[in-house]
Amino acid sequence: MKISDTVMGGQPVTFDDIKTHRDILKKFTYVLFEDDTDRRWNPRALEKACDNDDYDDDLHFKDDLMFVKWCGEARQAFLSRNAPGLPVETFRLYGDDPDGRGILMDTRTLIDHFNALASVAQANHMELQRQRRVLNDIRNAFNVESKITSSFIIEKLFKMERSIRRLEENLIGEAPASAPPPSKGVIRFSISSKGLPKNASLSEVTTAFFADDYMTGYLLDTKSPSWNELDAQEKKSLRSKFSCIKRAVRIVLQHADSFPLKSNNPVQYKDLIRGIATKAEEKIRENLGFDSKTITIYKVEKQLTLPRMKGLEKSLNLPDNTPDDMRKFFNSN
Repeated sequence: MKISDTVMGGQPVTFDDIKTHRDILKKFTYVLFEDDTDRRWNPRALEKACDNDDYDDDLHFKDDLMFVKWCGEARQAFLSRNAPGLPVETFRLYGDDPDGRGILMDTRTLIDHFNALASVAQANHMELQRQRRVLNDIRNAFNVESKITSSFIIEKLFKMERSIRRLEENLIGEAPASAPPPSKGVIRFSISSKGLPKNASLSEVTTAFFADDYMTGYLLDTKSPSWNELDAQEKKSLRSKFSCIKRAVRIVLQHADSFPLKSNNPVQYKDLIRGIATKAEEKIRENLGFDSKTITIYKVEKQLTLPRMKGLEKSLNLPDNTPDDMRKFFNSN
């Protein structure tokens, strides 16, 4: 049996390993192995071995199974003391026989196995640390390479962009302004304004201006290819008409309580504009001194040319809820 670097011999069975009638076993063993060098066997031992009655009285060896129990306990003790050095076939647990329970084993014999496991664990730990350092080095190398590659690509793209800009400036020239895409449902001002009566009131003109989106329609006119086909007089007439309507709508808004914000419901939006414009028209009638029942855009334009009306438009303000883009539009000439 090997314990670390020490090889130990077999361990014999002692009387302390026997639990069944240990004293009787001692006497029995003494009788069997009593010997001397001259006559070998003591006459008393021979006499006791031949005389069954004296043998029973002296050793009380009356149980037929006692010897079998001694053999079993001796065998179990021998296996427990010498388990590491015995083949597994020696044990009764090896096979179908369930006997042999309670066999103990000296765990010191496992020291070599524990040492081997510890060595393997330490070697694995060292290898893990080495692999981790290798992976960290590879990752750092990839990061550095990635930064270098990214910088190189960015520099190339920047140079290409500058080259393209120089080509655009020197060869291509300035690109012509493209016409804006037509707004959905908006008709050009030159067409939609024809549906407006000549003697339309301020409320009607204001309603048509917002409901039919005259501002976008006029922009479509000026950006469309057909605009270049018009002669100078036609262009001037269209500009004057739009400018006159814009001025009249601005006067209406300057006398209105609020700006007609656009709604998703066209019918409600149109009613909202008409209501605001109608109230504003009544204020204009009182402030500007109109006696006629209908106030047209041309009457407003004529009234604003009077000396007493000079500076009136600049003194009035648009409603507070006017959007910034519309405020900028109406304040421009």
